[in-house]
Amino acid sequence: MLKILSTFIIIISLLSSCVYFNTFYLARKNFDDAEQQRLKNNGVVEANNKKMYDDAIKWSSEILENHKNSRYVDDSLYMIGMSYYYQKEYLKARTKFDELSGAFPESELAPTALYFKAKCLVELDLTDDAITLLLDIVDSKNRSVSGLAGLTIAEISLNNEDWEELLNASQRVIDLNPTPEELVKAMFYKGKALYELERYEECAETLQKLTGANIESELRFNINSLIALSKAKLDRYDEAMTYLESMENRGEFSDYAPRIRLQIGTIYELQENEEMAIDTYRKLAGDFPDSLAAKEAWYNIGKILIQDLSQAGDAKEAFDMVKEGSARTNESWFVEAQIKSVQIDSLIARIERIEELLEENEDTVENQEMDDQEENIEEIQKVDEDVSDVEGDVAEDSGSEENNFSEAMGRTRFSLAELYAYSFERPDSALTQYRLILSESPGTEFAVKSDYFLRMFELQSEGKYSDEAEKKLMMDMIETYTDSEFAQELKVYLGLIENPPEVKAFIEAEHYMLGGQKPEVYIPLYQAVADSFPRTKSAYQARFFIAYAY
Repeated sequence: MLKILSTFIIIISLLSSCVYFNTFYLARKNFDDAEQQRLKNNGVVEANNKKMYDDAIKWSSEILENHKNSRYVDDSLYMIGMSYYYQKEYLKARTKFDELSGAFPESELAPTALYFKAKCLVELDLTDDAITLLLDIVDSKNRSVSGLAGLTIAEISLNNEDWEELLNASQRVIDLNPTPEELVKAMFYKGKALYELERYEECAETLQKLTGANIESELRFNINSLIALSKAKLDRYDEAMTYLESMENRGEFSDYAPRIRLQIGTIYELQENEEMAIDTYRKLAGDFPDSLAAKEAWYNIGKILIQDLSQAGDAKEAFDMVKEGSARTNESWFVEAQIKSVQIDSLIARIERIEELLEENEDTVENQEMDDQEENIEEIQKVDEDVSDVEGDVAEDSGSEENNFSEAMGRTRFSLAELYAYSFERPDSALTQYRLILSESPGTEFAVKSDYFLRMFELQSEGKYSDEAEKKLMMDMIETYTDSEFAQELKVYLGLIENPPEVKAFIEAEHYMLGGQKPEVYIPLYQAVADSFPRTKSAYQARFFIAYAY
């Protein structure tokens, strides 16, 4: 009887073991299939791919719920964490990696779980916590993840354009004696940091050490490009061109032909041969019209042309070509090209408006002179009291027209000056507008601000600028233009008075908007400004931002 009972227990145990092994098999199969599909799609998780990960999560979760003492618990936690990670559910992934590393610190999967926990922290914008954990992983000297952790720190520095930290992070990986693949990436990051720090000789020397290494084409292209640019920065243009032309003639880099041409154009720019640069960029755009390199080439053409504001129209056409076609990118130049196009439109519109105002004013002056002549004839036929009334009316109308012209011209010229100064980096052109404002619109707020900027420029150009000198200038402006709106703004800035309630309310709304809050948070605040202070400048600005948000 005892023997039969023992046999029964063994059978039940085997059946139970078989059940959870089959469950684990299903989890593992779905996870592996999902990984193969993701890699085949260059890291993109598509709908059918997502279902595989979801099934891996389902079967792994069943092991955690019904087979808590099995030897597959840490594997199941890992597969759930990774399935969430690749579906960009980083908070859920982080939780599973925490459970794995906390419950199974000796598991061979624990170091990898910690590494991916750090990657989740990066994605969740907890960068400081991520770096602290990554540094701990680097210090662990666990070869399976320490190099990857170091490279992740380097990538964070690269994205932040913190070149000193990128140099330190890449050297930290190199010192770890990492895998060959990790070493190549670390050397490239080091070269990139040296280039951005303008240490071109060291950059070229560092990257040339990778010559002959087994490197995938994309990375080799980037390495050779940096070497070429470094040599160009050192005025060794022939060597730079040789590097690029040698790539152009190798089949390995046939897919990179547009980008190689782009780099050649860049070398011409560094040589200050703008004619050849533009010619190279135009040919690139003609041969590869919908490539991202062509879009960047058009941006570079616009950037060269806009240096001469008389070619602003041609520059705008180049900037507009950047958004033609289907190719898109998140690179800053892609967005900047569209911004520059709008800024040129604004520049041209303001110049045209100034010309219109001058013509209108000239016509007004001519018409006024003719009216004056007619009035003189009439005056001969009128009694003295009628003459006085007419003269008063004419003077009043004339003053009103002059004020309208003065205000409109001041506003337009001041806006043009801001474009010159901040959008096109032409301070001399801005100063010209400020001086014209003082002569054409002397009684306006724009004249007050123009006077301030002219005095500030004088301080800077004479080498007399300091915080104390700027404060003294502000106090002089307040004393000279006591009743002006600008003087009140300076008083607030210096802490002499507080903002009026409508300005405080507007600033609060602006704080939430600029702080990244959702429209449903800041729109009611702007609306409250418009409703509570309807005839103020703040109300006008609030209504503008409400319209902009919608």
